[in-house]
Amino acid sequence: MAAVQVGVRLPLFARHREDADVDARDAELRALQQQRDDARRAQLADVARTVAAWRGWNAQVARDETTLLALAHDRARTALAAYAGGGALQPWLDADNAEIQTRLSYVDALAARARAWVELAYLLPEEQP
Repeated sequence: MAAVQVGVRLPLFARHREDADVDARDAELRALQQQRDDARRAQLADVARTVAAWRGWNAQVARDETTLLALAHDRARTALAAYAGGGALQPWLDADNAEIQTRLSYVDALAARARAWVELAYLLPEEQP
């Protein structure tokens, strides 16, 4: 008696194996898309925060230029004129110190505005041709 054995590999449930692979890749793709979306939202929040800071510093600089610097300068000149007319020295020294402090505050605002601008320049991509 002779026996013959034949072995054939049939993918009986190949569909189930392929579905599992496809499902795993879909889950991986969804996770990557969520990570990308989270990173994009974080970058947009950074840009919005920096733009708001830059606009705030712009308003501060404009206010300093239009009102505070002129008022401090006028106060110091008035105190100097009073001293020249025989008044006390201390009011002029106080007014001059206040003018210097106002100018230093103005310079700080200019520096903060410039830092915000630089941060924006690095956050926003340049246009590519």
